[in-house]
Amino acid sequence: MPPCRPELAKINIPLSITADTFFIPSAKAAWLLPSTLELTALIGAGQVEAGGSRYEVDHGKASIAVHLDQSQTQGTPAQITIPSINLLLRNPGTPNDATRELSVNVSGTLNASDLVEPGRINARLSATIPHVTFEDLAYYWPSLAAKGGKKWVTENITTGTATNLVTTAELGSTRGWSGIKLTSIQGGIDATGLTIHWLRPISPIQGLDARLDIVSPDKLSIHFDHGYQLVNRTGKNVGQSGTGRIEAGPGSMDIVGLTKKDQTGIIETDLSGPLQDVMALLAEPRLHLLSRHPLSLTRPRGAAMLHLGLSLPLISRVTINDMSIHSHADVSHASMGNVVAGRDVANARFGLDVTTDGLALSGRGVIGGLPSELTYDMDFRSLPPDAVAEKAHLTTRITPDTALAAGIATGQHFDGSADLAVDYQQLANHTGTVGLNLDLNHADIHIPMWHKTAGQPAQASATLMLDRGQITNVDRLQATGPDMSVVGKAQLRAGHAPELIISSFRIARSSGHARLVLPQDKSGNMIHVGVYADTLDLSPLVDGDEHEHTTAETKKPTNYHVPEAATGKLHGPPGTAWAIDLSANQLWYSKNKQPLRTVQAYFEDNGLRLEKMHFTMQGPVTASMSLMPTGANRTLHAHIPDMGAFLAAFGILPDVKGGQARLDGTFDDTLPAAPFSGKLSVTPFTLKKAPTTLQVARNISLYGWLNAQDANDFQVTHMNMPVTFEDGVLEIHDGTAGNTALGATLEGRVNLDRNSIDLNGTVVPIFALNTLPGKLPGIGRLFSPEKMGGCWPLPLA
Repeated sequence: MPPCRPELAKINIPLSITADTFFIPSAKAAWLLPSTLELTALIGAGQVEAGGSRYEVDHGKASIAVHLDQSQTQGTPAQITIPSINLLLRNPGTPNDATRELSVNVSGTLNASDLVEPGRINARLSATIPHVTFEDLAYYWPSLAAKGGKKWVTENITTGTATNLVTTAELGSTRGWSGIKLTSIQGGIDATGLTIHWLRPISPIQGLDARLDIVSPDKLSIHFDHGYQLVNRTGKNVGQSGTGRIEAGPGSMDIVGLTKKDQTGIIETDLSGPLQDVMALLAEPRLHLLSRHPLSLTRPRGAAMLHLGLSLPLISRVTINDMSIHSHADVSHASMGNVVAGRDVANARFGLDVTTDGLALSGRGVIGGLPSELTYDMDFRSLPPDAVAEKAHLTTRITPDTALAAGIATGQHFDGSADLAVDYQQLANHTGTVGLNLDLNHADIHIPMWHKTAGQPAQASATLMLDRGQITNVDRLQATGPDMSVVGKAQLRAGHAPELIISSFRIARSSGHARLVLPQDKSGNMIHVGVYADTLDLSPLVDGDEHEHTTAETKKPTNYHVPEAATGKLHGPPGTAWAIDLSANQLWYSKNKQPLRTVQAYFEDNGLRLEKMHFTMQGPVTASMSLMPTGANRTLHAHIPDMGAFLAAFGILPDVKGGQARLDGTFDDTLPAAPFSGKLSVTPFTLKKAPTTLQVARNISLYGWLNAQDANDFQVTHMNMPVTFEDGVLEIHDGTAGNTALGATLEGRVNLDRNSIDLNGTVVPIFALNTLPGKLPGIGRLFSPEKMGGCWPLPLA
């Protein structure tokens, strides 16, 4: 026989009911009417369907009292009191496991304006569950109650135990029994040992303690703490592999929209741990943050406090467009590589904000040894090609101490401070710029070619053009300051060597333009430097900087050391090859002497030694020099058409007139020291105002006295000096000089490095006649052992 009401068909349990009914007289009837009904029911094993779920009842007990108000003439108001309904439900998955049974206690009250046809109904029910595991929650959560919430909680909270569940629901109706609806619900549950998969396949937060509260019919809230998150570091660009750990909590998750078809989960949590682990978490592909937009930073280390916010629909398939993610991290004691121009940052403190739309970083640290402040922004959205996708701003103050920490030794050349600003911008089409500006207003600068004091305005700037992170050109290269202006650019073209072009420079007395070409690769190309000046002032490099303070330790030596680059002596492994092309209308080598004019020079070094050289000048006198490789040697030729004018112009010997000087020789490059062997020869020249002793020696020969055109002059008709040079020692071999009246021989050593001279020779009076016996065949050496010596030589003191 079917039940009297269809709803009762969902209850299939045996009941044993004991009822006590109390009757009272009433004015609305001639007989006694019931006023109180007290029911006690013993519940046996069976099944109950409620909320779209089927429950297996093991046993239970219920107490219900019904109070009827028979004093009303219209209708019979009723109050139903439920002191307790106790049910023990079996787990459908393991019905014979008593440890997984669920105990439910229900109590409450219901008031109806009429028992049979009520207009208004109010009810309040409370349920308590002492203990349940989240593993079993799927069996007991009604399927029709917040379906999305149930699906998410039961699938993603996989372990944990809930205790002290208390839920209070209020129901009401103004349309009778059929119109009863849930008007409010509140409750809560304590949980321990939770494992929450907050966004699969990211590893879950584990070990959480939580409090779950039913805030309203539309909202469920979970507050948690004391958990941890394991993070996979491998492939996340953090310089480590393996598993990291982040501490989780406090945090919360709200499930809203319980009365709607689909619910939304809102997660807010604090996470703390090593910076590399936090960045590895933000690089999880599921978040679509740093995985889609990786940072170029490497080896992040430090401590991070992260607040992560996530909002997503609780449906089976969630895309990035469905999610809203925001996070903020406070990072301290951080270090990272490749922050700016390949430089590392140390001892950094910054804030990092990451959302599905972009990233923003702001903080300070020591970048490449320089204390700096940095801001950085990246836009994750899909942008038109000309929109800004990334931008950064860096400022730093450079001092001698910070420059030294950055690996730049400034010595006495820099004091005070300089402010550097770097502005970076990249468009969505992957082209960008880096603006550099160095403010030197507060700097004292003392370099040989230029000087300024603090308070004098000066700055240098440049704009680097980028394509996919690679520098393609440098535009608007400028430097300005007191008595200084430089303008240029750099070209970096594919398949061509990088080239720096200084279109104009004016530095003190120097002005012109220049060009620098760097090696294209490491295959042996050389550095090319070209300087084309109207005026080039090298006097500070030759005479020293008058602004530079010298001490006994820094004072230049007074000896005549010859640089190894000039001799060709090998020293160490091969270096970078270079070539210098120089052209100057005026070249100042001294502050007080007249400049060289119309200078053309070319120098080429193969990385081991100076291999080629061409040098010519037209003033103040003409001179030329060349060095060319010839097989295993290098041949040197130097020519001074007017030696007297040359010696006078450079203040060496003002009383020499005429003479054409040549130096010809070779460097033997088969030997590491590359010794030089050559000959210095000079055509006839005259010593004006010759010393008295030299005049007396000449006049001993009547021949020399008669041939002298001026009693104060001494003419040298020949001068030949065979020389060798090796390891700083110049050696003269059988050198001769003189005329028909007086001759001299010279040989010995001059140590240029030690500033020592050890020379000896002879003076041969009546030279023309005195040398004749020495030229006799066979027996000449008996009369003159020295080459070009005489029978009666006088030794030099």
